Amino acid sequence: MPTLYFDIKTVKSMFDINVWGMIHVTQAFVPLMNAAKGTIANVSSIGTAVPSPGLERSQRTPDDMFTQARKQP
Repeated sequence: MPTLYFDIKTVKSMFDINVWGMIHVTQAFVPLMNAAKGTIANVSSIGTAVPSPGLERSQRTPDDMFTQARKQP
């Protein structure tokens, strides 16, 4: 579907869940996981490495960037 026809409310809702939701949950659990010496694993999509139409890539790329940034000291 061309970008022109995306419903902005739907797109915002998808980003709120798939991008901001992951960040909020990660921030909430990092102290607990650090105390338990645990690991947080994020599951993303091949859509960030392979060109794909639609919103999948635009939502998963921030997920991947956030995960990469967490690996930095």
